[in-house]
Amino acid sequence: MKTGRKLSRPSRVHDAALEKQFTLGYAFTGVALDALARGDNGLWLPLARYQARRELNLADVEPGEDPQAKDLVAFSQGFVKSEAGEELVQVTTRAVGHGDARQNIWILPVFVDHDRSSHAERQALLVLLQAAPIDPVSEGVKKGVVGQMRVFASHTPCISCLSSMCQFTRCFEGAGISVTYDTWKETRRWIGLDPPDEIPSEDEEEKA
Repeated sequence: MKTGRKLSRPSRVHDAALEKQFTLGYAFTGVALDALARGDNGLWLPLARYQARRELNLADVEPGEDPQAKDLVAFSQGFVKSEAGEELVQVTTRAVGHGDARQNIWILPVFVDHDRSSHAERQALLVLLQAAPIDPVSEGVKKGVVGQMRVFASHTPCISCLSSMCQFTRCFEGAGISVTYDTWKETRRWIGLDPPDEIPSEDEEEKA
């Protein structure tokens, strides 16, 4: 008997164009987000940067030349309201890391070189969704529920995360989303604050 439940469980987006490149780069990612009405560089950016960098420092992330996806963090804010205007979820400050959330079939990763399903930006979207009222048949957010979300990435979002940001309103039709980000070159300047080794004095060098 047909119940409306999905018999197959998609695990990723299969798209030949997206799978050819892992990122659009800093500049063109911004162009894409603006074209998709998902760009934002508002008053909340300093708070987002502070919270994300604070988490990276607490986790003792090394400020290397190339970041590891498992070490990155995404800052998010958001709310979910019922059709009657009742606030169901409110997120004022949340830093989300690698693999923090449950999966959702409506926000799928793109496989480019490796599995990108656990990237922090996608996880930030999923963490909000798992707290929202989900329709048991469609597995999307229930009709009539509205919301808004902001996401800040500590590194330029890859093509998979950008795709996830586009898919967000497929799962949550009543929501809006705004995204901004830094380059890793900028973020790494503010983490790993151990002082450099002391330079020996002339007397110490002579004794040595």
